[in-house]
Amino acid sequence: MRKILMPAAILSLFVAGPAIGQPSLTGSNPSAGSTTPRTDRLRLLFSEPIDARASTVQLVMTDMPGMPHHGAMRMAAIDVKPGKDGRSLDIGAKAPFPAGTYRLDWTIASKADRSRASGQLTFSLETVPK
Repeated sequence: MRKILMPAAILSLFVAGPAIGQPSLTGSNPSAGSTTPRTDRLRLLFSEPIDARASTVQLVMTDMPGMPHHGAMRMAAIDVKPGKDGRSLDIGAKAPFPAGTYRLDWTIASKADRSRASGQLTFSLETVPK
């Protein structure tokens, strides 16, 4: 029995342990696939603290009501800031984003090990009748 356990114990020293997981998106406001009233604030929430300086966000309007031939349009006037919790990014504008459908592309880096993750989500903003 001892002859079997000793080689197994030595071999276990050379086997890699579990890898640290990549950061992942755990929530957003608006949520993926939702339709909500127009807003000037978006938020991405992640599974672990992120390095906001090494993270990028791009907001693209992919469809605009009443304009069937509207091509994709990158929203340039956005402000991206790290959330106070260290696990989120807050995306803002000076005025509410126009009604339409959007794609939010993101790439983030983990604060712990600099591993990177990226993804995208789509949502729609609508004008609420008064």
